[in-house]
Amino acid sequence: MVPEAADLRQHAERVRWHALPGRLLTECPIWSPDGRALLLTTGGRRIYLLDRTEGRVRFLTYGCDPAWSPDGRQIAFVCLGRRHEVGIIRADGQGGVRILRIPSGVRPPLLWDRVGASLCFADARGRVIGVRVPDGTPMSWSLPSPVDALAASPDGEWLAFTAPCEMPGVLCLYLYHRRDRSLRVIAQVPPCRLYWTRKGRALTALAEDAAEPSLQYEMATGRVRRLHVPEGLVPLVPSPTDDAMLYLETRAPGQMMVGEAEGNRLRLFAHGYFPAWSPDGESIAFYDNPDEEASLCTAEPGWRQLPARTRRSAATAAPRTRAQPPLLVNDVCPLPGFAQPWCRRGDGSLSPFHVPLACAGAPVGMDCLVHPVSSLRALG
Repeated sequence: MVPEAADLRQHAERVRWHALPGRLLTECPIWSPDGRALLLTTGGRRIYLLDRTEGRVRFLTYGCDPAWSPDGRQIAFVCLGRRHEVGIIRADGQGGVRILRIPSGVRPPLLWDRVGASLCFADARGRVIGVRVPDGTPMSWSLPSPVDALAASPDGEWLAFTAPCEMPGVLCLYLYHRRDRSLRVIAQVPPCRLYWTRKGRALTALAEDAAEPSLQYEMATGRVRRLHVPEGLVPLVPSPTDDAMLYLETRAPGQMMVGEAEGNRLRLFAHGYFPAWSPDGESIAFYDNPDEEASLCTAEPGWRQLPARTRRSAATAAPRTRAQPPLLVNDVCPLPGFAQPWCRRGDGSLSPFHVPLACAGAPVGMDCLVHPVSSLRALG
């Protein structure tokens, strides 16, 4: 059964609306450490802060590639037109911008240490360097370079990065302990994206090429295992707290599924793009379409509540869907002219096409995004 307009109005108070100024870049939103705010970057290279508690979006500064400090009080970013400068601004926008000059250049991402005293990043030549935030003193490490991917553990103690091996086209995956200054090689990998999972107890390397293997490294045991990826799915981003994984269905662009990292317990999650898990793993933020004008949504995965579907290919056996109230959507940030992820056709079926819906509290003349993420179930 598809929810009617009366059901949508009944649950409209569960949806908060935030108008996003400007055109969005194709970048994932960035959660604050406490999950109460998100950083958004627009096409005009403006950084905005979405406060989920107060329900408002405010301009923060000009720049790109922002990164939260561990306590959520400061934000570092790369200054516009100057790849040799890093800006530091308070999250509340007070006090202006402090500039740290980096003569050798800056290549994102910007990584904070565990106490917020320093930043680590790659320079223009791919060397891992850093800077002390209070006084701008440069820091350097004698690590393999040029770095391809770089990620810091949640506690800030470990740096994971990839750099070329002797074998052409192959990268080595390294772990560097900041305090002990110890370096180890844990695997040879293809070009990949690095994510710390299970609250820092595991490191996941997702291959950029879907045909290449994705790996997971267990910090406690030192074991490296290859992740099974179901046919027809591409892993997008893992949960930072457990074994959950968000997948993209290759034959249905934009259709995301959620389940375990090994491809078990799969279910339909949402139709969206550029997803990002919250630090506590309880919510996922994503845009409803890949265009510059899009709406930002957050929703709970809810995959653990469903019976297991073991390694079933969504491409070869598309699941039937059923929608039921209540609509468990937490936040929606609408813009005029966005695409409706799930809506009701004339025959009552679900469709990822644009249909205007009447929603209480929505601005006049603006279509509403009401996405029953947690009420959609994939039935075996």
